[in-house]
Amino acid sequence: MLNRRTLLASAASLVAGAIVLGKTGIALAETFDITTVVKITGINWFNRMEVGVQKFGSENPGVVVSQIGPPSADAALQVQMIEGLIAKKVNAIAVVPTSP
Repeated sequence: MLNRRTLLASAASLVAGAIVLGKTGIALAETFDITTVVKITGINWFNRMEVGVQKFGSENPGVVVSQIGPPSADAALQVQMIEGLIAKKVNAIAVVPTSP
């Protein structure tokens, strides 16, 4: 299970990689979208995690962050959300999986 520190380190690595790519001449979008998909919304654990996700976004200009999750621990709903993010073409998806 990913903890908040691991999630933030992963997101920071993705952003750092994007910055390196930008310095090598590869064009980057004006913003870098990262969405975290949690097991379930509305519980204290993930509410607190969202505070960290939003803090990361506020400390990194050009990075747009969000956190979503199903209202109940339902792997099928989580998969639908992930598929929607893929279709939306966000730059990065961090997942706290309900099921392997």
